[in-house]
Amino acid sequence: MLPEGTIIISEDTSLECTGTSHHYLICSGVNITFTDNSCFSTFYLEPSSSLKFTETGYGYSTVYAKDDSNLDANFVHFQDLYFSSEAIITDTASPSSPSNFHECDEVIFDYSLSGSCNESDPDCDDILLPAETIILSSDTTLQCVGTFHHYLICSGVNVTYNDNSCFSTFYLEPSSHLTFTETGYGYATVYAREGSYFDANFVQFESLYYSSEANILDTASPSSPFNSIHECDEMTFDYSLSGSCNETDIDCDDILLPAETIIISSDTTIVCDAIEDHYLICSGVNVEFSDNSCFDTFYLEPSASLTFTETGYGYSTVYARENSYLDANFVHFQYLYYSSNANIVDTASPSSPFNSVHECDEMTFDYSLSGSCGTANIENKPLIELDIYPNTAKELLYINISEDDVEFRMYDLTGSLVLKESTVNGVNTINIEHLSKGIYMLIFNLRNTSRTEKLIIN
Repeated sequence: MLPEGTIIISEDTSLECTGTSHHYLICSGVNITFTDNSCFSTFYLEPSSSLKFTETGYGYSTVYAKDDSNLDANFVHFQDLYFSSEAIITDTASPSSPSNFHECDEVIFDYSLSGSCNESDPDCDDILLPAETIILSSDTTLQCVGTFHHYLICSGVNVTYNDNSCFSTFYLEPSSHLTFTETGYGYATVYAREGSYFDANFVQFESLYYSSEANILDTASPSSPFNSIHECDEMTFDYSLSGSCNETDIDCDDILLPAETIIISSDTTIVCDAIEDHYLICSGVNVEFSDNSCFDTFYLEPSASLTFTETGYGYSTVYARENSYLDANFVHFQYLYYSSNANIVDTASPSSPFNSVHECDEMTFDYSLSGSCGTANIENKPLIELDIYPNTAKELLYINISEDDVEFRMYDLTGSLVLKESTVNGVNTINIEHLSKGIYMLIFNLRNTSRTEKLIIN
């Protein structure tokens, strides 16, 4: 089964490794060249498609090659190759054993999640916006900072965006306006409804889905600025997960904190590290944070205090309960959800320091995944002699612990559980070679004690 979010490539193009994992379906008759230097992408080759790797190096790509497809594997080493007996595989110039070979009598793709190359008239009704979609309700300028995001641009809102190999997705409401301002090869995907305006000049995209009544401008772009173009008779959005531009009275009851939430129970200063984190700030705790294009999320308990200390355009989201204190001076945010009794200070900020502001009559948090400030010993008290190595890891992870039956869970940054194990006394060896490159959170639980650690897989 091809995963949701698979990028369908229907025209000849060149792709570059940018350090982000992607899934590509290469349509029949399409020729692709790819520079691979430690990338983790996955390629699905239709019959008569062609994929050529052009840069020497040790890569982590996986390839599925159907009948009569052509893979030139010279100059690069893979993780896995699954190929039909009638696929054409060339690797004469590669290092010995360029990949884990798996020859199949037949390779068949399941397109139920991804869509296929043959869908010339895609179904654009009820396109589901993800829960983490950022709603842009006022004119703004966005910058590529190397992190994937989903943006819903509300009607009448003008957004400019500089794209240098970013992978964001944009959903354009009628009469919204999106302009790209920087020349480069981007990986953005755009869904443009009727009456929306999209200026695609200066940049190359992955996919464009547009209503027949949308306004698409690409006169200054290179030829074929889109890898995949889909015209729809009609397009509608499904806001059941994301919320919509028209929702002014947000339901703030039982906001679910992700499993990887970091619980802060004493005064501290946090520095932006360009990694998306979730922080729960306990009652009575004062936190200072320097924000320079960070994507962190903060959950403020009653009487908690959060102060931003560095001027810049940030992408942080804040949930502020009653009697909490947020000093939003000097920084621009994406989202603010706040109780009507919260104290919000933003007098020194630029006008409209928040892209989206939602006042709630009442706000409560759901701690079922994360643990709470009041949970006994949940505040990252260390387990006995817990060592995790290597970190950064690649194929195997070693956990040295002096306790039996310590349950640990691994979550990706979307909050999805990807691994669950129990340890034994001593060194535990965990196979992680099936996991994609990225940031993961390890949560260890032993009786009334919990500990959270961050793991990087490269």
